Amino acid sequence: ALFPLGGEIRNFLFKDRIRFALWPLWIRSQVNEARTTDVLWPIYSRTTTPDGHLDKFRVFPFYARTFNRRQFEKHTVLWPVWTHARYVHPKANGTAWVLFPLYGRVNMNSQKGWMFLPPFFQRVRGEQMTRTFCPWPFFQRETGARDKLYFWPLYGRRKDGALERRFWLWPLVIHEQNERGFKKQNRWQVAPIWTSVSQSENPHPAGRRGAPAEEPAPPAPPRVVASRAKLWPIYSRIYDLEAKSYRLRLLDLWPVGHPPPVERSWAPLWTVLDYRATGENSDLDVLWGLYRATRRGDGARAFSLFPLWRHERAGGDSARRWSVLKGLMAYDRTATNRQVRFLWLGRIRLAPPAGKGAEPK
Repeated sequence: ALFPLGGEIRNFLFKDRIRFALWPLWIRSQVNEARTTDVLWPIYSRTTTPDGHLDKFRVFPFYARTFNRRQFEKHTVLWPVWTHARYVHPKANGTAWVLFPLYGRVNMNSQKGWMFLPPFFQRVRGEQMTRTFCPWPFFQRETGARDKLYFWPLYGRRKDGALERRFWLWPLVIHEQNERGFKKQNRWQVAPIWTSVSQSENPHPAGRRGAPAEEPAPPAPPRVVASRAKLWPIYSRIYDLEAKSYRLRLLDLWPVGHPPPVERSWAPLWTVLDYRATGENSDLDVLWGLYRATRRGDGARAFSLFPLWRHERAGGDSARRWSVLKGLMAYDRTATNRQVRFLWLGRIRLAPPAGKGAEPK
């Protein structure tokens, strides 16, 4: 293709084939068996299939017709002023029309209702849901498969199965709760300063050992397995019980989440305290390395106060090192050797320990 003069492209823009000349003067495309011809897109368009089950015709915005043999037939005149649809599917059979922006009507076997000044006033009753807007978006009520009640923006509640959302003074205070199997997620947000998300696990119901069979066991309290919280811009905290990890940061200036590009390039600039713990290992960094402390599960320890003092201890106390003013005075001890450094002028070897476990004097 030499755009916009002409050409043919296959498997492009969700189309199996596109042919065009002097775009948008003439375009012909195909998706499966449906073939579409457009002239001065989007004004004129015609779509057909060889078996005739789909037929679309449009002269936008004056008139449009869509025919699907097994589902519906729709007409529009001066879209969106007049829209009419007739449904022929067994589960959705009937008619619906809208004279925008004045009035609309739905009369089908699956739902019936009316609209006045759509979308502001609406009343629809269906097999799975009943909806009332009076006026939208300030009052919204839905019952059935979804339970929804909005007095927007003061208060709102919406429940879809196990998922439940509430808000107060939207979008300032938002609460969301969801259950999946034995896990439950609870989320609070007080925009823009506070966000809290916790995930708890409900243990399997089981009787108490030694208790009579007919005596029910009291429900065990849920166990929090993961949580994260942020008091913007002061601190953020992340906890994961399964990974045995914990992290605390001061400050945290990015308002939403922790995207990797921000973590790599910007977060180190404003993080004045960063504490990480995984199992028995932990690392603490304060004021961009001015104070650092490290602990490991094998007993190894290290801490430093730049540039005054640094101390290290290997696991099992097999070795120790310390230094003052980045090496002005330093001491190094291993199981077989001891040495001292002073004024960066070299090392002085001391007598090795007299025996196992002996300490230098």
